[in-house]
Amino acid sequence: MGIPEDDSLTYVTPDDVDHRNLLDAVNEGVGISDADHRFTWINSRLADMLGYHREELIGRTPLDLIDDDDRDWFLEQNAKRKEGKRQPYTLTLIRKDGTRVPVLVSPRPRFEPDGKFLGTITVLTDITVLKRAEESIRRSESTSRALLDATTDDAYLMDTSGVIIACNEPAARSLGVKREELLGRNVLDFFPPDVLRKRRKAMSEAVASGTCLLYTSDAADESSRGW
Repeated sequence: MGIPEDDSLTYVTPDDVDHRNLLDAVNEGVGISDADHRFTWINSRLADMLGYHREELIGRTPLDLIDDDDRDWFLEQNAKRKEGKRQPYTLTLIRKDGTRVPVLVSPRPRFEPDGKFLGTITVLTDITVLKRAEESIRRSESTSRALLDATTDDAYLMDTSGVIIACNEPAARSLGVKREELLGRNVLDFFPPDVLRKRRKAMSEAVASGTCLLYTSDAADESSRGW
């Protein structure tokens, strides 16, 4: 079998001193494993990330370090390495002290010149901070939706240009559309030109001042629906 024509299949041996020194200098975790998934070399960053001494991990497989919920997912992804595929994926690894660390796995399969699969060079990025940020955003969005739904008046969450990020059911009913159809649309698109000028002015004042402004509709606005 010849080597598949894919630049991901670079042949790099863990015994190559120059490559090893380069990999040990990077700020990401790097592990080199054989065809049976066993680590033949890891850099100091990966050892630190997992709380082990480097020699403690040599000869072990990632299966010894993976959360039980991710084992099948890892085996499924790892099977693709023999096909030369290298799509990134995420896993949760278990440190020596039992704590868990989410990582982004970026694999690069290794092949002999004749195409024989040797194993994988894998870069692992600690994404703990990213996961915490995502969770914070989810909680914030959940709180915003709860606040919008707590009122029976029309309520919108918009960016500074008027694009609707979230809204409640009364707002959707007032505009005559389904709630999900409003998301991503600009609220100003729903008003006739004479009302639009007033609404845009009110929004601009609110954005410029950074404070909450009370805007009261007058009789001229009665022909428009919604906010």
